[in-house]
Amino acid sequence: MHISRIDLNLFVVFKAVYDLESITRAAEQLSLSQPAVSHALARLREIVGDPLFVRNGQHITPTPAAHRLIGPARVALESLERAMSELHEFDAANAQDAFTIGINALMETALFTPLIERVSATAPRIRLSSVRLERRTMERSLASGAIDLAVDVGLATGKLIHKMRVLSSPAVVVGRADHPAFGAREAMDFERYLHQLHVVLSSRPHGPSFEDASIARISNVQRKIYSRCQQVGTALGLVRHSDCILTVSRFLLHGQLSDAGLKVIDAPFDAPNAEIYAYWHANSELEKPAAWLRQSLIQALNQPGTSPPPPSP
Repeated sequence: MHISRIDLNLFVVFKAVYDLESITRAAEQLSLSQPAVSHALARLREIVGDPLFVRNGQHITPTPAAHRLIGPARVALESLERAMSELHEFDAANAQDAFTIGINALMETALFTPLIERVSATAPRIRLSSVRLERRTMERSLASGAIDLAVDVGLATGKLIHKMRVLSSPAVVVGRADHPAFGAREAMDFERYLHQLHVVLSSRPHGPSFEDASIARISNVQRKIYSRCQQVGTALGLVRHSDCILTVSRFLLHGQLSDAGLKVIDAPFDAPNAEIYAYWHANSELEKPAAWLRQSLIQALNQPGTSPPPPSP
């Protein structure tokens, strides 16, 4: 008979009777009636084709088949109890879990670095991996467990995908510290901004960037695009050694401003904040390790020192 057709409760009863050598005491321990325990044993006897216990005076004695069955039954029940307990208790400091996070490639340094730094400090035995997030297959990857968590901008998802906002970040403009358009100014007016050479940061090969959509709402003048880059570090390298400027969501500068060669100012137009979300499948909603990972991400992205410095004075 296939195991899927066997009631797990039969083995709970079997273990109690085996340990206590008494149907009466087993019934008391399990808060069941004696007839209920006897009925459960009768069903298990029929399944395994063995009496399992024989009467020996005031006690019952396990048969050789019962002795062979009790070991696997104990292991199975204890493993299940341990797994159920771990759903409600998660000791991150001693856990050895491994998580895979799907992240938009542009955001990996800004999002994954502070997360792994926090996890390394609070849960040193947990392992994190970052993989490129494919938006078209994100839901399938979360459902299959190929990734445990996804992090990206706001996306439309199905009902089984849950999400929460983990970060909101304004747009800023970056240029070299001695850029002639910056000077000693604390801000740049919109007209001066439009007349500069611009570096566009985008993972797409063409098309408008997030700032272009905001600019189009207030002006028909298009920016002068000098170059297009896929990585934040590459874009910053360009502006550091040229008269180009870069418009970027402020959070993307995390860990990238390692020297005094760059200046950061507020964007000179009304651009919406970049809203970053974490996504997970409904199946992991109540799992303690998954909930811990989500909370760790929020704490990592909002703790002091994880955000780049404010716009330069």
